[in-house]
Amino acid sequence: TAMVQEQKGKEVGREYEDETSLKKKREGGDGDEGVAPKKAKKEASSLGNITDKNIAQLKLLNSVVFPVRYKESFYRDVVAADPVLTKLAFYNRDILAGAVCCKEVVEDGVTKLYIMTLGVLAAYRNLGIGRQLLEYVLETVVKARPNCKQVYLHVQVNNDTALNFYAKFGFKVGATLEGYYKRLEPSSCHVLVKDLTEETVES
Repeated sequence: TAMVQEQKGKEVGREYEDETSLKKKREGGDGDEGVAPKKAKKEASSLGNITDKNIAQLKLLNSVVFPVRYKESFYRDVVAADPVLTKLAFYNRDILAGAVCCKEVVEDGVTKLYIMTLGVLAAYRNLGIGRQLLEYVLETVVKARPNCKQVYLHVQVNNDTALNFYAKFGFKVGATLEGYYKRLEPSSCHVLVKDLTEETVES
């Protein structure tokens, strides 16, 4: 199985994180733009590009969904990136409910796709939006990059919901990084890896 080197995993995963300004996870919004209602029915969701016009929505969503505050450099790079690598998910076509941001990296001459963030607001979970975002990554982003050999991401070791979700898509634990999060408990994370070369051989 493919392994991600510990030090390189730390560098890629942490370069955008401002770990001096961590936020606690919240289960909903706070009355601002993009906030979810208490309950949401299953409706059609659509994906849209991230631009300088709506980057503030992504900042708000990330502040609600993730316990880590991302630096401004993260958002500048997201806006400047190939739009295929980043998407917003809209519930019922006009309410921001989730987002995914990826980047292409090359490690030891091997091209990989790193999922920097993939999150859905609590009130819109279990509606297939997370699945839609991940399938977009695996079916659209990866296929547009035939040289890509691996997709990976970091997940806190106690986040069983996320670990089970990614396992359904063939991700496996490639490594465990101790002390990855400076101000979170537990501080360790799993590096989840989906080896695309294995799929090629099997197909």
